[in-house]
Amino acid sequence: MKINHVLVNWSLFDEELLEPYEWKEEDDIELIQTIDLFYVSKKCLSDFINNIIQIKEVKQWPHEFIIANESSALAIELDMNGHVKYRSVLTYDKRTEIQEHIDSLDKTTLSYEIKEYCEIKEYGLTRNERVKKQFMMQKLELLYKYQPKKLLSIFNQMQNKNEKDPEFAYKRLLMQLQHGYLASHEYLYKLLYLI
Repeated sequence: MKINHVLVNWSLFDEELLEPYEWKEEDDIELIQTIDLFYVSKKCLSDFINNIIQIKEVKQWPHEFIIANESSALAIELDMNGHVKYRSVLTYDKRTEIQEHIDSLDKTTLSYEIKEYCEIKEYGLTRNERVKKQFMMQKLELLYKYQPKKLLSIFNQMQNKNEKDPEFAYKRLLMQLQHGYLASHEYLYKLLYLI
């Protein structure tokens, strides 16, 4: 089945996928006039969202296409060797349009290889929150390696404690950064930004 007038925001194969409300003018946004749609399993779609993939028998597949199931859809662009080069989520209206047609399609089996398993991405954060979390993790690592006293000072200020072990403080702060973006994360960001 073909879908017409699909707006995509291409992200490299290993980058975070951005929801339409986060798209910016400087992003790699493209309007595709006509694109093929394939109905795939939940596992297949999850693999394409979360891992680095190479499609086998690349000549059988179009250069750009959409894979979808009952709950989600993903636009894919392949390179000449079948590696997923770019990916994009779709706009909300296109997702709804696809959901209306998905039941009428036969399930397609894609033959692919996972080239590299990636960390499961954390959804629900804004672009700005993801950038801040990445900054904090890098800054904490630098402080742990080169300025452990400053790391302890920040930890003790955040936890209202008198910790003496930089490794414990470093691991605890990283653990606190694992999920979501809370007021405590913003406070830590401001402390780290000032250093």
